[in-house]
Amino acid sequence: MKVRILVSIFLLQIQILSASAIIQADVLAADAMAAKYRTGKIDPAIASIPYHIRSHIFIKPEQYLKKLVDFFTVDADNDYHIVKRIHDWIADTIAYEFRAETRIYKFLKLKKTNCTGYSVLFKTMAQYAGIHAVIVFGYSRTYLFSNGKQGNHAWNIVTINGKKYLVD
Repeated sequence: MKVRILVSIFLLQIQILSASAIIQADVLAADAMAAKYRTGKIDPAIASIPYHIRSHIFIKPEQYLKKLVDFFTVDADNDYHIVKRIHDWIADTIAYEFRAETRIYKFLKLKKTNCTGYSVLFKTMAQYAGIHAVIVFGYSRTYLFSNGKQGNHAWNIVTINGKKYLVD
């Protein structure tokens, strides 16, 4: 069975058309709850992470990652809001590097990883928050190698209230 991802943008609802068809995500078709959190702005909680977490997350990530997730969940409106906060923190604080470390507790100390590392980190943080997430491996639609072949890519799918959403 061949499956293609047409679009992968933060919190888009997935519609499976048939068992052998295309998984399709329409940028404009996210449901109202997901759309509420697609603001294009970093969630304010990212700037208000307590000093004791912010100052240690990159030094002792194995001790502080769960504390960071707990901070994101304590006053969140719902699971959509938690997903946004996790997504925004990763996007705002971890630099991208093509050939990078992908083991969480190693790359957090370096503050850089690639799409696989982002996906592993997102899945781990979502699980700490009690949100089901999986990693999807596929091909980038926008990155081509010098030989013209599509680049590999990784992203996540979360399940919230029985619906699946792409997180990239």
